[in-house]
Amino acid sequence: MARKRYLGKFEGCADDRLGEALYNTYPDETCGDVCEVGLWAGLIRRSRPGKPSYIVTEDSQGFVDYATFATADAAEKAFAGLAAELEPEDGEGE
Repeated sequence: MARKRYLGKFEGCADDRLGEALYNTYPDETCGDVCEVGLWAGLIRRSRPGKPSYIVTEDSQGFVDYATFATADAAEKAFAGLAAELEPEDGEGE
């Protein structure tokens, strides 16, 4: 039986229950800001073998999504790239 999807904060998630659980988990690292750059991201590392790691994002409209990574190393690499993209430009407007 197909589960009914409801509109809301987690509607873009493949599994909105997992999205909500991840969103409510304190991340190991964060970057970005929904007010300043339009996107916030949190890295959730799982160090045990066989357990995925995640990057959770929230946009300026309040929508939450997540990406799943097979290893913590893969998640850390993707998160580092995202953090570099979201880093404010120094000296802009000066």
